[in-house]
Amino acid sequence: MLKILSGLVIPVALLIIGLLIMNTFTVPVSKSAIQTRVAARLPLTIETRGTTVKIEMLDIDTQADGRVRLNGAGVVSGFGVDGDATFVGTSGLRYEGGQVFLTDLDIDDVSFKPKVTDPAALIIGALGMFQNAQKGEGSSGFSGDMMKAQARAIADRLSGSTPIYTLPETGLKAKIAKNAVQGVVVTEDGFDVSVSARCAIKALLGGTCTTP
Repeated sequence: MLKILSGLVIPVALLIIGLLIMNTFTVPVSKSAIQTRVAARLPLTIETRGTTVKIEMLDIDTQADGRVRLNGAGVVSGFGVDGDATFVGTSGLRYEGGQVFLTDLDIDDVSFKPKVTDPAALIIGALGMFQNAQKGEGSSGFSGDMMKAQARAIADRLSGSTPIYTLPETGLKAKIAKNAVQGVVVTEDGFDVSVSARCAIKALLGGTCTTP
């Protein structure tokens, strides 16, 4: 047992020295790992502005320019009208409390195809959405600015409350994440988690630390 412990002292010491030399280090998270976590949360239902949106597909593609390309599809229902919707947009990423969220979403394109065979139902649904917009509550609409306004509201709800990735919640990795992670940086291959070396050492030794 003593031999085993003595054999661990040098590697651990070297690890600590190495961490002390570095101010920060990064831990990469791949695109496939992100997509797996996102897929596990689907379908995702969001209710806002008189409509219910069920997101059934969300493809996340990180870019070299630090933005994330989004392609999504789902079902929208409201005011007696149901339909299939797709959207394309971009976003950034933000880290908060062990979770990674979309942020600064820009919606580039939205399409909506109503599933109605009765023209009267379509007219009533459109009227309800228009009245909703007149009250200042926004509307899903069927095209143009009204459609984008609704997509914007959904995007805000998505980015504000739904993480796309969660760091470990238990064990030593969770403690390091809680005490040492400074943020995330989008890369072409996924994103890098920036970790404070000083705080990581304190976490390894059982202490706590506050990152800048």
